[in-house]
Amino acid sequence: MGSVVLILNFYTFRAELGAEIRLMTEAGSEDVCASRMKQPFFTSCSKLSKQPKQLPKSYPLFGCLFSLVQNRHRAVLWTSELFQKSSLSTITLKGPFGKKCVLTRNPSIIKHIVKTRFHIYRKDPTMQFVFSDLLGDGLLLVDGEKWKTQRHFLSHIFHADTFRYRVKSSTIKELSGRLIPLFSRADIDKATLDLQDIFHRLTFDILCQVGFSHDPEYLLPSLPEKPLIDAFETAIKISMRRFTCPSILWKAKKLLNIGSEENLRYAVDVLREYVKKRIAGKVEKFSMQNSSIDEGGDFFDRFITRALKYNVVVDEKFVIDTGINFILAGDDTLFSALIWFFWLVSSHPQVEKEIVKEIEEKDDDDLNEMVYTHASICESMRLYPPVPLELKQVTEDDVWPDGTKLKKGMTIFLHVLAMGRSTELWGSDCEVFRPERCIHQIMDSQLENNLEHLERILEEVDINKVRTKKECSNK
Repeated sequence: MGSVVLILNFYTFRAELGAEIRLMTEAGSEDVCASRMKQPFFTSCSKLSKQPKQLPKSYPLFGCLFSLVQNRHRAVLWTSELFQKSSLSTITLKGPFGKKCVLTRNPSIIKHIVKTRFHIYRKDPTMQFVFSDLLGDGLLLVDGEKWKTQRHFLSHIFHADTFRYRVKSSTIKELSGRLIPLFSRADIDKATLDLQDIFHRLTFDILCQVGFSHDPEYLLPSLPEKPLIDAFETAIKISMRRFTCPSILWKAKKLLNIGSEENLRYAVDVLREYVKKRIAGKVEKFSMQNSSIDEGGDFFDRFITRALKYNVVVDEKFVIDTGINFILAGDDTLFSALIWFFWLVSSHPQVEKEIVKEIEEKDDDDLNEMVYTHASICESMRLYPPVPLELKQVTEDDVWPDGTKLKKGMTIFLHVLAMGRSTELWGSDCEVFRPERCIHQIMDSQLENNLEHLERILEEVDINKVRTKKECSNK
């Protein structure tokens, strides 16, 4: 499998996983290809003042609430279908009491939101509120300067070569020592395995080893009980239910500590206690000994050492919040990506054959040579992105590149899943799993990286020449 990339994103919506698999069997990316960006879809979109003909019916006071409730078990796929029926890149839905939300799959608009006018788009307050008990003040929920500070602080850790090596070595150890033997034994015994459960155990073991130097051993052959994973599942499920539950109801249950809110509190306590035990003593160790991390240091060794180095206050709550965000961000996204990838490959024997052929022919130590495998992963993430939706709220009036006008306080949905299934972007076979469509992108990207590396080498050579000439002249 190679190294694991920990993705700091959220909103996996795994509750829809089983339903979407059944739906997709009937029908039989990380980046949008640059050549696609030149297509008319981005320069001459349909006028968005004209709403799609097949929008859900809107009622006075309630808006399209009834349609949303009816499709609540498949909300992401349902909203994606609205784009397909309307053939537009941006649609507006009416909610209760006239409140509107805007959904877009247009890459130029998404770039406008996440880059050009990033400062006026904040994370949705409702999302922050319903997940605050679980995620606290971690990167996945904070906004503004807090988000910038945390992101800048953490990005140095994730991009360090030594940290990437630790991720790779932990992954290979888990694969060779547990996953492959487990599959081999199941094959011999003709046993049936639940891949969702197996991959969840795999990713959780890896993340705990990388993050805390602790191995929960959930992927042992006996497949033991997994209380931490169960606690995460419970916390996520109950937090997400808050979206469709009247706030006054779940707030009352929280105040009285009854029902689902009691279960949520217990699950969060289990998680926080685990992280607290794992980080116990680390702050004192590094502050008193003034030690630096070794080459194999885990995430929190690096996190605390870096915080002390730059005089960043690392109180216990903040560190625990960071730990929970770290596990949830990596586990949710990676687990979801693995499930969809293996399901798609198993459903397409020719793709599986090509991947196996490439693995047998290429050098295992050079993952860059696995072009077709890489393309298959990208194609899988195009169809089933680990983060299918992202919620934003605009903090001041704005006008999008296509002319759409937004008022302060409006809710925005960046629909990544719908963008990956756009016929304007990917052609009429956009819902077909075809890794070949991504191969040229990957090869172009590799060529670009190689050229950049060569340019850096040449610059260093030129600098050395200049230094040599100066030294000669001085002598």
